Amino acid sequence: MQRKGEFFFKFLMSYIVILIIPMLVGIYAYDQTLDISRDDATQMNLAVLQQSEDNMNRLLQEMRDVVTQLSLDSDLLRLMLTADRAWSPQTLYQFSLQRKELNKLVTNRLISKLYVHLDRSKTILSPDLIARENELPLHIGNQPFDAWLHEMKQKDELNRFVYLPDVNDGAVTSNYMAYVGSLPVGSGGGDEATAILLVDEQSITNMLAPLLVHSHSFAYIADGNNSIVASASADGNPITPIGLPVQASSNYFFEDRDGRQMLITYTRSTENGWTFISGLPTSVVFSKAEFIKRINWTIAMTAVMMTGFIALLFAYRNSKPLLELVETLRESTGSTDLRHSEMDVLKYGVQQMIHRNRSMHVRMNRQLPILQATYLERLLKDGFHHEAERIQHLKEAQIEIFEDQVIAAVIQIYGLDFVSKDALEGQLDQTVEVITALNQMFQRGSYIHQVKRDRYVYIYSCSGGVEESSMMSALIDELSRIQQELRQQKNIVIGIGIGQCYPSSSELWRSYHEAIQALELIEPDAPSQLLAFHMIRHQDDQYSYPLEMELKLMNTVRTGDQQGLEHVFEHMETQNFQLRKLNTRAKLKLLLELEGTLYKLADQTRYALDDSILSVDPMKAMNADDRDQIYPILKSIFASMCSAARQKQEQQHESMLSEMVTYIHEQFTDSNLNLRRLASDYKQTESALSSSFKDHMGVTFSEYVENLRLDKACKLLTSSDLAIQDVAQQSGYNSDKSFRRAFKRVYGILPTDYRKAAQASPGGT
Repeated sequence: MQRKGEFFFKFLMSYIVILIIPMLVGIYAYDQTLDISRDDATQMNLAVLQQSEDNMNRLLQEMRDVVTQLSLDSDLLRLMLTADRAWSPQTLYQFSLQRKELNKLVTNRLISKLYVHLDRSKTILSPDLIARENELPLHIGNQPFDAWLHEMKQKDELNRFVYLPDVNDGAVTSNYMAYVGSLPVGSGGGDEATAILLVDEQSITNMLAPLLVHSHSFAYIADGNNSIVASASADGNPITPIGLPVQASSNYFFEDRDGRQMLITYTRSTENGWTFISGLPTSVVFSKAEFIKRINWTIAMTAVMMTGFIALLFAYRNSKPLLELVETLRESTGSTDLRHSEMDVLKYGVQQMIHRNRSMHVRMNRQLPILQATYLERLLKDGFHHEAERIQHLKEAQIEIFEDQVIAAVIQIYGLDFVSKDALEGQLDQTVEVITALNQMFQRGSYIHQVKRDRYVYIYSCSGGVEESSMMSALIDELSRIQQELRQQKNIVIGIGIGQCYPSSSELWRSYHEAIQALELIEPDAPSQLLAFHMIRHQDDQYSYPLEMELKLMNTVRTGDQQGLEHVFEHMETQNFQLRKLNTRAKLKLLLELEGTLYKLADQTRYALDDSILSVDPMKAMNADDRDQIYPILKSIFASMCSAARQKQEQQHESMLSEMVTYIHEQFTDSNLNLRRLASDYKQTESALSSSFKDHMGVTFSEYVENLRLDKACKLLTSSDLAIQDVAQQSGYNSDKSFRRAFKRVYGILPTDYRKAAQASPGGT
């Protein structure tokens, strides 16, 4: 009996332990839920704050871009310098044209106002008015606009963002954030002109609306001085800035505010130093955890009552068989085949996944040098016709080139002409020695690229702060040292040509072509087999128009890249008319080459050359003066062909947009029609399509589709007795709730009230 009682007590205790385990698991789950709830709330708030930060950064950058575009507007620059206070009819006409151009610049709906102040004529231009500076109905606080702007210039507060409270435009008083930039960009003092862009504070606070769902929550944006730029709270109370740690870029902490525990989340922008902060009551954060806590206690109490009786009964009845079962399991544990258990299968699968991922990573790392070599080859040949494309491809290939100063040096290994088995082994050794020597110069921003079996390009770049002459001198000294060491120690002869220094990798191709020219001009018996392009004494009887330059010219015209075309001609003019100062005979040969390229392009692009091209035939020119006039004519014809190619691309783009509009009219009743689907169907990015659609139609895609759907709904409401849910479905809305909300927002009344009003009117149905 004592033995049975002992077993009974043991198994009774086991049931109690089994009962305690779920309670401990529940307590652990509650604790984990606290952490998860806190992390979820923090991550959600950070996501909204970072999205707001991204939106603000894009907005601020777009404001800077608008000022930059204004600086590039030749008509506006002309008005800065020529327009005076006496507005002539011609000046007013130019003002009106410029006002229309200003309207095209503002594509972001968050930019409320744009003003351009012309200092010489004391004129204010904006998309909707032309006024003298003292007549503009705009007050910044208690100051008229002209007095405020004069004070900004006196305080040297241009080219920065400022907060403007109590701005009155004659009708409404609002708070704004403004960017005040001098024109042209870089002039600093704003003596010629000033651009002022205003963003309504309410537009900024609307970004923070998702953080204000719960009572007592708040959000605000603070500048680098911890002054509030924009703020909002769920209960409308004013917000006091919070002292934040200086080091952390984003984090969270708990703080008591007004007797209430709050979860404070913040993120700091690395671009402008602004901080985005949100506060959420901890009672909201941990509400899920409290709910789980109540469930755990309910389950625990129920389990205690139900299992207490079961534990007593089964502990007595099953003590002996359970004891025998435990002994049997203890004996059979050693023979259990664990390889077939679910856990082992899972472990095996995870191991296989890790192995495959590692193999994929190894393969990608092996392919990276090939990708880098491909993009460097395109960069040297200037195969990127758009700045964004060039930057994106270099980023994908993990190529880091400093954009301040770039130089290309071409290294030719002499003596690799004969290929036999023994010679090939020696040539490979020489190549390895040269690469090893060049690798000694490797540093951040520099790359070695093989263009031929016996030719390499060393790309050297550095950030600002180093003088071009010092940089070139250091590069020549280092390459000369390597050249001498290879010759003296390894008996390897190399020739080195060095191009000029340029301020961007987009012009690396120019330095590369110059390095090739320098290399080809090295005399075989010269004491130094190194020549920099700036050391060359150019001859006037040899023009520069290599095949690579002709191909680049043709590709630039075909793609409609007018800016790239200007760079090509600038390079050709520098090479032939400034450095070489070609004589009449060499200039004639160059013109004939250009004319041949022109005919090739006309044939490839099916561009119809008119009869006037015959009049610019260099061979028919009577004298040197006539020949000097031929080059500008040929250049203008190339520009016309480039413009025609660009116009063709734009026409295709317009045709695509018109086709999109037709497609929207056919599909707007489909609730799944959205910008992402349209962009996918037409192989466009959402951002590019959204901008193009607004430029083409004057409204955004969502506004256009909403207008179509609401027009359809109005017709159904007045001409049928369909239920509101059916009207919403046939108009393209996925629910009657979203339909009612959209209808109320646009028309100010609910659909049912609209139907009643239409039926009550004399012409109603």
